[in-house]
Amino acid sequence: IFDGNQSTPIGIIHLWSLDTTMEGGNINLTRLESDQKFLCGSVLNLYKVLDSQHILKLARLWLVTCGAQSTRKRHLPNVTQGPLWGLSRTVMLEHPGFLQGIIDLDLMVTGDEAQEIFKEIQSSDGENQVRYVDGKRYIARLKRAKEYSDEPVSVYPDETYLLTGGLGALGLHVAEWLVAKGA
Repeated sequence: IFDGNQSTPIGIIHLWSLDTTMEGGNINLTRLESDQKFLCGSVLNLYKVLDSQHILKLARLWLVTCGAQSTRKRHLPNVTQGPLWGLSRTVMLEHPGFLQGIIDLDLMVTGDEAQEIFKEIQSSDGENQVRYVDGKRYIARLKRAKEYSDEPVSVYPDETYLLTGGLGALGLHVAEWLVAKGA
């Protein structure tokens, strides 16, 4: 991993997430918890080992996921790998320079995945959150929302609605509003 004097950065490509899938789109809480511990735990353990060996500042890490982000309509992301994206953003903020980026590959295997990973690692454009779909590279960007519509919001009783921070004043108000609309 190092040259003779241990001054060359260590390049690490974390591919463990490629071993987790949502087989047939089915997932249960036990599997989700297990995958979360496996994926995030492996990155945290790697960090601890590198730090304990005093080589963390030389390490350069890239995380690779498959289908964790959605760029297509009607495509559900691989939620088992989502926590790794959250962890990656935290690590990038708290330890700049260690985590170089996270690369999300397409669910449809093409045989070009290794080339896409290495092309991304060699890229110098500074993008650290990248998704590949059908060989096309996507980067994280915010874009202006369309104009607000006066059309009423549709709420369905057979759908699931997730509220985070739901015990605050606004969260409770939104929850009550959803119930009143039939959710």
